[in-house]
Amino acid sequence: MKVKLKRFFILIIICISLFSSLTKVYADEEIYYLGGFPLGFDLSGEGALIVGLSEVICSDDIYLPARDAGLKSGDYILSLNGKKITCAADIDEVLKNYSKGDYVIAEILTNGKKCIKNIYPKMDLSGQYKLGVLIRDYLSGLGTVTLIKSNGDFCSLGHPILDEEGNLLGVGGGFAYACTINGVVKGERGKAGELKGSIVRTNVLGSVKKNSEVGITGRFDNVKQLDGLNRYQIGQAMPGNAEIYTTVNGSNPKKYSISIIKVDENDKSNKHMVIRVTDEKLISYAGGIVQGMSGSPILQNGKIVGAVTHVFLNDSTRGYAICIDKMLQVLNG
Repeated sequence: MKVKLKRFFILIIICISLFSSLTKVYADEEIYYLGGFPLGFDLSGEGALIVGLSEVICSDDIYLPARDAGLKSGDYILSLNGKKITCAADIDEVLKNYSKGDYVIAEILTNGKKCIKNIYPKMDLSGQYKLGVLIRDYLSGLGTVTLIKSNGDFCSLGHPILDEEGNLLGVGGGFAYACTINGVVKGERGKAGELKGSIVRTNVLGSVKKNSEVGITGRFDNVKQLDGLNRYQIGQAMPGNAEIYTTVNGSNPKKYSISIIKVDENDKSNKHMVIRVTDEKLISYAGGIVQGMSGSPILQNGKIVGAVTHVFLNDSTRGYAICIDKMLQVLNG
């Protein structure tokens, strides 16, 4: 009887192991919509970014309230008197209730560290109280979508967006727009090329959720618009021939041949692959890899294995790429 029970339990363990293995295979075989098309972004920070300090011209004198309080360009105003600040309009709203002679308590992010500053606003000639700061409400740019999940979640760029101090830019939200590529500055030795695009802000495609070490993630509003896109499984990169799927003209991506020269999935800077463009049409038109291609998916053996991230300044036909697994970890997290 004991022998039969032992065999029964062994059989149960084997079944559980097989089920776990099948579950893993099923998860690995999830199908994703392929990107390769350009997207325009407007990103709002976790606070209001100070891009300059300005004078407040008053009836009796000229003042610099923010400078006197120790603020500088590159700082973020996170809150004023406890109210979260993300844009210039938020600052104006707080100052509407300001009492003359008092100060506002500002939570500031400077050089990656938070601190508290007391600022004395001044009334300008229009009768409005000002801090003497110039604020950039949004950071705009364009990049390439890597892949999209069936629920509309997407990842792009493959590398982080950094602030003026070289730190990861905190993103409080933002919008993703349709974008059309209408020109290219060809890459040359010592100078990276660049895609020139027009962001169509009347066509909002979705929202931005996060800026991370692997790029921007967000969600498309209308999942039905993905129906016309190609769908692929995830694969593992290896040295050899491959393709990048990218857009260098208009809004429709095309495949271009490349060679994956080296693969190191453990690279801590996410430069997992060294790639080389071998497609003569792409080299002739753009010089190879240019800024704006970041996020362009890499296909190998019929599967998505990574995304373009950087170009070599001394050779625009070569660049770095990130393995797709690292991007999916953030997207699925």
